[in-house]
Amino acid sequence: MGETIMEIREIREQDYASAIEVSNKAIKELYGVDPEMDFNFKIKNVFVTPGNVTRAIFIDKMLVGLFVLTEERYIHNSKKKLNINFFYILGEFRTKENLDNIFEYIQNFAVTNGNEKIGFDSSLPFFSNHLVDNWDVKQQSIHFEKVL
Repeated sequence: MGETIMEIREIREQDYASAIEVSNKAIKELYGVDPEMDFNFKIKNVFVTPGNVTRAIFIDKMLVGLFVLTEERYIHNSKKKLNINFFYILGEFRTKENLDNIFEYIQNFAVTNGNEKIGFDSSLPFFSNHLVDNWDVKQQSIHFEKVL
């Protein structure tokens, strides 16, 4: 689950279909479910999402977006809910300095948690909290959720 998959594709605010397509592939790979069947999604601004950074989208080696996936288990009926947020970093905030800070955080966190092979690995529980608290990065997010 920790590999970085580079999708060389620009995702503009008006082009959410591409993000959905990439996310669908990630869901299929990681969870074996077909999200095209009955996945509900909504576009919203979101700043605090505990989760795992599992995919990244790059244009010309520059980070433009991240997928954050979480799974919630319902104790009472033992069902699982899968939550996915695609964070799109708006162009005007996609400075080299901001992106370097994001990478530095991911790398430091992964190394201190024993993950020397740096991907966007499953040990990043509060990445988006850290992102918003520490840098002036505006995010747009697509949120998907499905009860499995």
